[in-house]
Amino acid sequence: MKVTLRVLDGSLAGKEFDFDLQEGTEVRIGRHPVRCQLVLPPDYSTVSRQHCVLRSVLGRVRVRVNKENPVFVAGAPAWDESVVRDGAELRLGAQGPRLQMVIHNSESAVDLRATVAIAAGYVPPEQAVQEEAHRTAEELRGHRRKVWIGAMLLGAAAAVGLFVAIEAHVEAGKLVATTLTAAQRQSVLDLVGRSSQPKVDLGDVVRAASPSIYCVVDNDGTSVRPLGTAWVLDRDNGQVATNSHVAEEFVQGRMFLRSVGRQGEDIPIAAARQHPGYQRYTQLCEKFAGALMIDGGASSKTVVACDVALLQVPEEARARLAPALPVLDAKGFAQIRAGRACASVGFPAEGLAFNVDRPQSRSHLGHVIAVSDFFMAPASLEAAQLVHTDLPVNGGSSGSPVLDEDGRVLGIINAGSFTLGMEGRRIPIAGTTYAQRIDLLQELILDDKGAQSARELTWESAFLAMVDNAKKSLEQVLTERFRRVVAAGRDDVKVEVVVRGRSELAWDGKIAESDFAFQAPSSARYLFCAMSEDMEDIDAVALLPDGGRQVDTAADWYPCVVVSAQKDETVHFIVLRNVDKPVAATIFVLRALD
Repeated sequence: MKVTLRVLDGSLAGKEFDFDLQEGTEVRIGRHPVRCQLVLPPDYSTVSRQHCVLRSVLGRVRVRVNKENPVFVAGAPAWDESVVRDGAELRLGAQGPRLQMVIHNSESAVDLRATVAIAAGYVPPEQAVQEEAHRTAEELRGHRRKVWIGAMLLGAAAAVGLFVAIEAHVEAGKLVATTLTAAQRQSVLDLVGRSSQPKVDLGDVVRAASPSIYCVVDNDGTSVRPLGTAWVLDRDNGQVATNSHVAEEFVQGRMFLRSVGRQGEDIPIAAARQHPGYQRYTQLCEKFAGALMIDGGASSKTVVACDVALLQVPEEARARLAPALPVLDAKGFAQIRAGRACASVGFPAEGLAFNVDRPQSRSHLGHVIAVSDFFMAPASLEAAQLVHTDLPVNGGSSGSPVLDEDGRVLGIINAGSFTLGMEGRRIPIAGTTYAQRIDLLQELILDDKGAQSARELTWESAFLAMVDNAKKSLEQVLTERFRRVVAAGRDDVKVEVVVRGRSELAWDGKIAESDFAFQAPSSARYLFCAMSEDMEDIDAVALLPDGGRQVDTAADWYPCVVVSAQKDETVHFIVLRNVDKPVAATIFVLRALD
């Protein structure tokens, strides 16, 4: 028979779709672009990927539902094998779009008279089952209310220590009710209050998402190396999402997407676009790196920000992309909090056995363990764009999507906590990894420069505060280091500051320098230190009374030298820089006394 489905609502309203529905064939309706014959566009958000199926069975059109998303035929809920008659309306979901079905050349119109007479009031078996299930559900709800009342009464009895004896004279003997312990009462309440919602299987989530996640590779024509992970954000526009630090590796004609097991040809990447905040944040980290390496290092205080990017697939290759993954909207950001289940799928390769010719993705299940700003501090919902997880990551995981229970991408993996082992190998520590919240990707798509401008002011302030703290703590850090050098574990050695001052390094046409003479107040060991106030690289030299010298020319902003001097001996201390630029330095001298 011929069947026409006319869309009555939404962007396709008025459009008709014709199908030749022969015996045993079917029309699948939904948003899945491959598995459905009637494909509705993404704006039909209330329609599932595979919402329902129309089948030709014994000359009639029957519907099958997916048990999760309702279908209504002529206003009534449909069940499996419900008959859909000529002219009937189907509604996909309680508030979803309507389709009107018209049957042409119906076999029932030319068939012989039916040989089975249906008496008035006949109810199809499947409808009877549905109605019985409804009645049973109502009875269970009533029973649950009774249990709740009973549980509350038991709780009240336990709370006041009430003892009630009830005798039931039956053949089995006597039944005596007494007070419940706190543990028993809680177990009853937990049992009664247990959610009836089905438990989400994150395994199903990662299996459904995996085809849309690719290994990013660099192919120079002679060798192939894995770079990271990317996933389909917008198939029609050829947009694939990853990290900025992966997109940095883009070279025209060499970057490709490779699917699991290399199913089909590699998909070329024509262009890459990084979030502007990524470069700016990286510049700030480099600018303040010297200061932040004091007592813990920059890595203990911050993770690279805005580490998201878009890879562009050329138009002629977009049809080979898998379907796009859905992303979490702004309403869901408040639900990203400690304890929430999540999963990731990617292509970790560093230090692991990895087949780049036929890559195999790896999936992990875990939880969100914290959310913060990029300086590891609690923040408002708007600024809490760094998601901490316990998902394992490794080199190659960069760009992996972090999925919620509904298969939506809530963030993009970009970093982990590591320590360096032998030969520079990274060893994960603390079980903490990091992901960039997905709205950063939306900023990149919309080219939202306003959001980035406002963010940079916050970054500058945060970095300057960190530097101020580093400067305040430097004297304490150096004091402890000096103590370890001169005391060798002795607790009776006293370390104190004997000089603290400020000096300008004056340029004389060849070098910028400042020098002063220090007369030792006692025989002791002394530590001389200069701190550049703008964290520029400076050097220091100490000229000793015996004609010797101590020098610190390391690339840092706090050169130090240790000397021994007798009482009233003079040590000349010189701070210098070979760049014609004003430099101010804080100078202090520590003394160790036995």
